[in-house]
Amino acid sequence: MARGRSRRAGLDDVRRAVADLWPAPHTVTTGGPRTGDVLAFAVLPHARRPTRLVPVSPGPVASQVLSAVYRGTGRRERTRQRFLAGAARAGLLRLAPAQVHVTEQHLAQSIAAHVGTVLGEPVCLGIHLGPPRANRKPVLQVVSPDGRTLGFAKVGTTALTRHLVAAEARALEAVAAADVSGLRVPTVRHRGGWRGLDVLLLDPVESRSTSALPAERLGSVMAGLSLAWGHSSGRLADSAFWKRLQAGAAANGGPHAAQLRRALAAAGAAYGDRLVTFGAWHGDWTPWNMAVHEDTLVVWDWERFQQGVPLGLDAVHFHLQREMRRGREPVEVARDTLARIDELLLPWGLQGTEARCVFALYLLAIGSRYAADDQRGAGARLGDLDSWLFTVLDDVVVQDRAAVPAPPHAEGE
Repeated sequence: MARGRSRRAGLDDVRRAVADLWPAPHTVTTGGPRTGDVLAFAVLPHARRPTRLVPVSPGPVASQVLSAVYRGTGRRERTRQRFLAGAARAGLLRLAPAQVHVTEQHLAQSIAAHVGTVLGEPVCLGIHLGPPRANRKPVLQVVSPDGRTLGFAKVGTTALTRHLVAAEARALEAVAAADVSGLRVPTVRHRGGWRGLDVLLLDPVESRSTSALPAERLGSVMAGLSLAWGHSSGRLADSAFWKRLQAGAAANGGPHAAQLRRALAAAGAAYGDRLVTFGAWHGDWTPWNMAVHEDTLVVWDWERFQQGVPLGLDAVHFHLQREMRRGREPVEVARDTLARIDELLLPWGLQGTEARCVFALYLLAIGSRYAADDQRGAGARLGDLDSWLFTVLDDVVVQDRAAVPAPPHAEGE
């Protein structure tokens, strides 16, 4: 979807996002390089796919923001990072062809002034927007004038993103209190409202891995999180998890609504009587939401945390999202994930039909989320559920439904 977007559409997205943070009487405009007394951000990587706004002023602030963008550990990435950091310090970002400019009005409110007041010191900001999707929201890297990262602020600007910001604050408090072995999460520094927006300010955490991640270590910590609040088992059709899926499908009026309801009905016939074990999951655990430090996993972005879900969903999500980032087709990735499902769910002791059931329930859960958020309308790559999710889900459910024993006939029938 991003490939077909025009430069103008991308810059309009940026202008609207920044205008939420610097509302009138500040003035926000977009275009190319500009001189004058304005607060200027380079739009990266380019106008058609704006995901990051970096201050163009020379010095340590731009260098620090860029170092968070390109944090790869390979030799090529480290070389690229050093080059970009040097260019930022020298002020070469002022030549960026796509920029957003803020003409600030003296004494008028802005998000930078608000965060600075919370922290008790002046701050500069880098702004991460991410790819087009319904839950897209500004994430601010808060940097001191001398280039120290002071924290990260998530800003809820819509009904959906305000809900997610509030959910993440609650999740971080719950996970921190649970003290899961081998897991560390950001600390909540401040949560509050500002001009109708929800602001969650988090202390910085280490975001660069210092060691490799053995698959068994990842599975162990995921399993520890899933069981940290205990677990329960019961018939799927009687579970709160299943009732939430049904209620969400009934309330959905989007383009996937009818297909989602049909998929739930078919899955209910295949798995409704199955005994399923429920625990917790992060909800969006991906390689880019975590780092590894010695024997500890640092994990952020907890807005989708949930309890009362089938065990093992995080492992399925992690594998599928990681493979998607490698440029593969969604339907191919989903089928590959199914082929490896026994391996992925080994930490929970789920194999065979039990593991396939969890895979099907994952597809229903993530499909329900994407449909409710209208990720298709937002242009997200995985938002077109017809092109991958329902196709693979149908294959699994049809096979497993055929394996369900028929109910016994009454004598004389």
